Amino acid sequence: MKKIQIVTVYNSLNPGSFLQATALYHFFEKNGYEVSFMDTGARNLFTQVVLSVVYTVKRKNITQIPAKIKLGLRYKKQLDGYRVEKTHDTKNTVFVLGSDEIWNVARKDMARYPIFWGDGLPLSQCISYAPSLNNATEEDLMNYSFVQAAMNGLYAVSVRDKYSQKTLKKYADREIEVVCDPTVLLQKSDYEKIESRCDEKNYLLIYIYNRTISEAEIAAICRFAREKGLKILAFNQDCPWCDKIVRGTAIDFLTYIS
Repeated sequence: MKKIQIVTVYNSLNPGSFLQATALYHFFEKNGYEVSFMDTGARNLFTQVVLSVVYTVKRKNITQIPAKIKLGLRYKKQLDGYRVEKTHDTKNTVFVLGSDEIWNVARKDMARYPIFWGDGLPLSQCISYAPSLNNATEEDLMNYSFVQAAMNGLYAVSVRDKYSQKTLKKYADREIEVVCDPTVLLQKSDYEKIESRCDEKNYLLIYIYNRTISEAEIAAICRFAREKGLKILAFNQDCPWCDKIVRGTAIDFLTYIS
């Protein structure tokens, strides 16, 4: 059986990041491949939980600490259901780089892991699936030799947005496809198998970074919710203007959307 090893951020507390990784994992598994995540060391679940708790203490919101620790333990339990390997068998493995913004070298926590570009792996056995540069510029990319090596050596290249496609085409005269995020590769029936339970009804779900939303947008959301008779739930974000903060894993996030 052909092996596939996914090289991405698979163990983040961010629900979207977690879902893109697990969706790709389930898609390959569904199609008969032996799948694993590569442990690149780019993220550590325990460290993320500790930092989350420290941030909570700084904000003097101590009552939220038990919920955040419990959330970290639930993520750990879900991750235990996936195969993770520190070593890799280069003889019989296809390496899939992506998705998410693993190619955003403008972020130091991404740029310091050139393996996200296949560095150190046999590039002829590597393909990228839907990574994104996000806001990394051409000037950012020029600082890293592994970018040019990847564009020349990867067996196949795809990205998830046109900006990444256009920027990377300057590095190599080759086909770079724009493909869908892996979360859309699965059917609703696939997700129903892993959904958790949601007892909430008649709600409007908020999933946003607080710093990216304006007072006018908040007012519009609250007005819409009142008109429709909906309560406003914030997912894993401390939004004081919402009716309730929901602490949950990526699977809970998926369930609330469903």
